Amino acid sequence: MPTTWFEPHFIYQISYDLGTYFILSLIFVFLCRKKIINYNLLILSLLLLLMPFVFNGFLFNWDMMPDQSKYLLYAERIRGDLMMVFHRESAVGDLFGDIGAIETNQVYVVPHKVFTPSILYAFSPIISLETYKGIALVNRAIFLLTWIFLIKKKYLDEYSSIFFILVPSLILYSSVALRDILIFLLMIWFIYFYYEKKIIANIFVVFILYVVKFQMLFTIGTFVILNFIIKKDNINTLVLFYTILVLSIFTYFTGNFILETVNGLRLGFFVEEYGGYRSMSATKNFKYFKIEPNLESLQIVWWSFYNFILPPVLNGKHSIFAYAHIIEVFFIMSYLSIRIRLDKNFNLNTFIKWFLILIISYFIFSTVVFNTGTALRYKFPVMCFVIIGYFINTGINKKLIKNR
Repeated sequence: MPTTWFEPHFIYQISYDLGTYFILSLIFVFLCRKKIINYNLLILSLLLLLMPFVFNGFLFNWDMMPDQSKYLLYAERIRGDLMMVFHRESAVGDLFGDIGAIETNQVYVVPHKVFTPSILYAFSPIISLETYKGIALVNRAIFLLTWIFLIKKKYLDEYSSIFFILVPSLILYSSVALRDILIFLLMIWFIYFYYEKKIIANIFVVFILYVVKFQMLFTIGTFVILNFIIKKDNINTLVLFYTILVLSIFTYFTGNFILETVNGLRLGFFVEEYGGYRSMSATKNFKYFKIEPNLESLQIVWWSFYNFILPPVLNGKHSIFAYAHIIEVFFIMSYLSIRIRLDKNFNLNTFIKWFLILIISYFIFSTVVFNTGTALRYKFPVMCFVIIGYFINTGINKKLIKNR
């Protein structure tokens, strides 16, 4: 078959992608036939499912998000060799095109965070794993099915449901071939199972989230802890006391290990941003950014946090994604201010709880991340998780008030 360097020629791409689109469309048609969704929601879902056609190959090339190639590569390999599900080894040369590496039998073990989503994509109804839009369409379908489920379960009110499908970050990451949207959806499913008290289901979600992106467990853990401390009508001071006590004891005995781990992660992100992994200068310069148990490091931590929360445009970064992000921030702030003003049952404790989840998560991630693009990919799931989680929480509060 005639191909370009990365994907088939346009006529083959559009054939494969439209075929995948129509197969996924049948899921929504089935839901409509079973009267789970109405005709209007069916039409809207089918239109929203088209979003992947807007990004890769239209608004920008796939190499603006090069990590997409990893999932396409391994999904295709798993589909070609089902036994690969049970082993993650890959010849380095086969991955990077270095024939000498194959001859010397060098082996690259695919990280679980890439391999696990690739298994999902390999067994999904994608006609051909030769285009990026195939995986993007699956991501988009999973996103829309979760959206429909939360609406039917009344976890999203009409305003939250509109927000869910209009947030630029959610539109983007649900329409490209990356795992980011799966991470966000796992976090949302955690909230649903948590409030439904489905412990076994949540254990499974936590396990998958640990495999795909364990860092987000800090956000989930913060949510669980604060949910015990900050109640709708009061602060549980006893739980707060024991939480501080346990964290203090834990930090006292594992402080050095925590610092070594954080600095190890910081070094990796630092050399990725300011030099290659074998760059001696980048490694030597890292000493000025290393976190130590002294007062000087407080300034380093503060500036790391400040740069992390600051929109890239205000930090001197100018790109289409940076400008899109600042627009998104204004959109979200406007949405929040309007909804909070209109909320007659506004609860300050609930607001503080979710605000603290956001700030604590941002602070934890800011201690290791240097790259602006990486920071955005860390902030996106946390920010959307907090906003949607907050309104799910307020909806549950209203139900409790009505049931009194």
